[in-house]
Amino acid sequence: MEPLSYGKYPASMRGLVTERLPKFTKKQTRMVKGSYDFIGINYYTAIYAVDVPITNSSNISCYSDSLAILTTAVMASENYMQPSIPRFDGHCDHWSMLMENFLRSKEYWQIIEVGVAEPAENVVLTATQKTELEALKLKDLKAKNYLFQAIDRSILETILSKESSKEIWDSMKKKYQGSSRVKRAQLQALRKDFETLQMKDSESVTNYCARTMGIANKMRFHGEQMKDVAIVEKILRSLAPKYDYVVCSIEESKDIDTFSLDELQSSLLVHEQKMNRNTSSDEQALKAFTFVESSNTRGRGRGRGRGMGGRGNRDGDRQ
Repeated sequence: MEPLSYGKYPASMRGLVTERLPKFTKKQTRMVKGSYDFIGINYYTAIYAVDVPITNSSNISCYSDSLAILTTAVMASENYMQPSIPRFDGHCDHWSMLMENFLRSKEYWQIIEVGVAEPAENVVLTATQKTELEALKLKDLKAKNYLFQAIDRSILETILSKESSKEIWDSMKKKYQGSSRVKRAQLQALRKDFETLQMKDSESVTNYCARTMGIANKMRFHGEQMKDVAIVEKILRSLAPKYDYVVCSIEESKDIDTFSLDELQSSLLVHEQKMNRNTSSDEQALKAFTFVESSNTRGRGRGRGRGMGGRGNRDGDRQ
């Protein structure tokens, strides 16, 4: 990979082989660097690959062609799958959070954040520094590879001139996330949505907490310094009226400054379940009462009819 990427052998190989390693001329370096069309790498491990058919035939490309499920000898192929790379779908905020987490799990996020610092022209690096620099460049190539796989061809063609993974990441953020002025406008709109947020009477606790956290997370992503206590207070003051006694109980018995969102949602869910059980019991009692009243009404009606008929018959008999 090193000769094809940088036009020279890696520093570790040059240090080990020394003079026995052939050297490229400047012309050869220019010819070799970037000359690869396809690279195959053999991994000698106890992992096997099973082909996965392409489900979306309209987007076949060199980035979606080779799909495989990786399995080990002790795992069935249908029970194990490598984590998928988050695909960019136009929603930069959501994609960047998923992609950042993915790159952190691969230990490449520092390369995206900081980049690879090239030494000045007149600086002579030691063997150790050269080895570290080559390792960083290799990490950068791997991070670029993940970004390329996450981006469609139409977008990829606009960033091919970017040399490093950091440049690709910054370009994507600048293009699709918007400028600081746009971000401020989006943040103002989110603040308004957060302030006017109110729980609906028929809405469940889980759905309302999810709606609130969704807006709060977007605000944080746009630079808002929002603590959990602000979200807890917002949820408490915007619950439906049927939760008023629950809110009073929580505010009197809990320290809101240290009351976590998970504790709040758990407490509200318990009260919601109790209310649902009580409502169900009341409905059953009402149905039973209605049925008894209806039966009694039908019984009284039939009795009156028979009584009148009886009196009529007796009158007839007397006549």
